This record gives sequence, structure tokens and C-alpha cells, in this order.
Amino acid sequence: MCGAAARGGVYLRAEPEQTVHALLDAYRASPGEVRDRPAIRRIVTELAERHPRTAGVPELNAALIPA
Repeated sequence: MCGAAARGGVYLRAEPEQTVHALLDAYRASPGEVRDRPAIRRIVTELAERHPRTAGVPELNAALIPA
């Protein structure tokens, strides 16, 4: 899951919906494991900047990025 999402911006640009879905599934299964990884926080930040209207991005951003 995270390996595919973390392989670079190409995956984020090509398949943002799949990235969001995979990260939300991982977060629901193990919130602390996902929340505490800087690489995942960077991916979520990039998703929020590039794809703010993609379903699940606001939820994911709120869950992982401190206000």
C-alpha cells in the first residue's frame, strides 16, 4: 500500500483517487502507524495541494495534518 503511494509524484498525479483510498484504508486499520510517518504526511500535503476536490482528501488531510 504505502510503498506504491510513496513511489513518487507520478502515482499521485496519475491515480490520486487510488492513493487517497489506500491511505484512508491504512489509516482506518492503524491510525498511529500512518499518522506518524513523515513520508505519508508529505503525500497527504501534496494531495491536498494538487487534488483538493478529490473525494477523501479533506478527510485524510484533517486526520493527518495538524491544524
